[in-house]
Amino acid sequence: MELLKFLQENDLEGFKENLDMDSIEEIDEEKNTILHHCVEKGAYDFVDALVYNGADPNVKNKYGETPVHIAARNDFDKIMELLLEFGGDVTIKNNHQRSALNLATTLKSKKVLRVIENSGMDYSATIGREKITHHRRFEEEY
Repeated sequence: MELLKFLQENDLEGFKENLDMDSIEEIDEEKNTILHHCVEKGAYDFVDALVYNGADPNVKNKYGETPVHIAARNDFDKIMELLLEFGGDVTIKNNHQRSALNLATTLKSKKVLRVIENSGMDYSATIGREKITHHRRFEEEY
């Protein structure tokens, strides 16, 4: 992953200059894309460049985690806002059947939960008990 070098060096200009669809879609041994890595690092400007150039915020790694899951787990509200703006889905489940909404609720990621609430996204679209549980916890705790 050539772009990883620019991320590690915090070289946004070099990152942008080398950005193309092949590099955006490239995966590592755990099926992480460069977007997964940028979100994990909390690198907002890098995430912005990626989603603006077509990176998929809903792509899964080998654990079924999307960049949205990573933002939820780390309570990265600004990154979550950006991912949702570009089609991120908080209801996609990972290999452990946990959605980003579930992670944010369980980990009490208050800033991310506020972003989800304010996004206008119908987070209640999650079916069954999970929907009711999330809604009640969210309303009670936040």
